[in-house]
Amino acid sequence: MRAAAAPLYVAVWTAIYAACLLIAALTGAVVLGKLAYAPGERVDALYGRVQQDVRQLEAVAWPPDAPQRAVALARTLHAWIFEKSGLAQRVASVRTAEAGSLDQRLTAAAGTLAADGGESWQLAMLGTYFFGVRLICLAALLPLLAAAYALGFIDGLVERSIRRAGAGRESASLYHRAKWGLAVLAIGVPTLYLAVPLDVRIGEAAPFAALGVLLLARIQWKYYKKYL
Repeated sequence: MRAAAAPLYVAVWTAIYAACLLIAALTGAVVLGKLAYAPGERVDALYGRVQQDVRQLEAVAWPPDAPQRAVALARTLHAWIFEKSGLAQRVASVRTAEAGSLDQRLTAAAGTLAADGGESWQLAMLGTYFFGVRLICLAALLPLLAAAYALGFIDGLVERSIRRAGAGRESASLYHRAKWGLAVLAIGVPTLYLAVPLDVRIGEAAPFAALGVLLLARIQWKYYKKYL
């Protein structure tokens, strides 16, 4: 029974993780916009950051249509989260009311609060674009990281054979540390990259990520069980 329900558990927890990650990305876009940029410039500045990520995909040039896929995914996320839910229309109505009846009916403080709320929603909308574009950025790195892991795997098994032939010492501690290090690289770093819209040059970070995967995979398989 438990084995049969395992796929369901995986699907449910994956959905929960994805939802939490998307909420974190929207929150991160709002926080970054408010902390890093001056009022009135936040939306345009954050949109420029999204365009910068798209240009990084153009520089990577794999897959060839990666920028188009990134924009299409970002627009799809935006449509499902904001347009189909009606949030986009509510934000637009708040922004329109700032110069009209809202200022006449409410106090100046309430008007300022409503305007700020409208800007926050616009920043959150841009967070969906960040999330979609960066998902494609991570997908573009998968072949490089897979090749690095394969190389580390093969080299580690060769080292393991040499160690086994020479009656060398195995190390469960190093094996498990390397395994957890790979888990951090595979889950923790992408989560941080998607949730916090910091300025990350994907082309510059890719070689370091590949090198880390290669070294950790090599250590993991070098110190695998002495006998299979």
